[in-house]
Amino acid sequence: MILSTKELLPSLLLASKKIKGSQKMVSYSIMRVFWHFGLNWAFVDPKTPIQNGVKFCVCVKEFLPWVTLPLQIVYVNESIRKKKTAASFGFGSGTLQGHLLAGEERFSIELDDNNQVWYEIVSFSKPADFLSFIGYPYVQLRQKYFAHQSVNAVKKHLTAS
Repeated sequence: MILSTKELLPSLLLASKKIKGSQKMVSYSIMRVFWHFGLNWAFVDPKTPIQNGVKFCVCVKEFLPWVTLPLQIVYVNESIRKKKTAASFGFGSGTLQGHLLAGEERFSIELDDNNQVWYEIVSFSKPADFLSFIGYPYVQLRQKYFAHQSVNAVKKHLTAS
């Protein structure tokens, strides 16, 4: 399954925010600490650094008390244009053995030249074991729900910032 969600966020939220006087925008801090996983049913340890090679688990509350889904960050991309306000940050992760799916996902956030903020999730996956094969329609539904909730988590964090 290929899942892609890209949403324009209210531009006024990031228009003038900077981190510690640097040119890096606040979206950098959002993605660096897994704010997009700030959900009551899915989370990543907030101390997990977003760096190449880092292994982490997404903890998801489902029918069972909690399901842990191991992943590894395979790349991190950051771009800041010096004379413009445009900047972007994103990272991709791949599933590890023990995950219900086999595939990868990418999360990115961008402030474009028009001061508009874009948040994007792209996921490529297929069932990795019998359980996820049997329940794949439900898994797809949950992936879409996660994408929607993740966008809301980023919006909530930006509004509170």
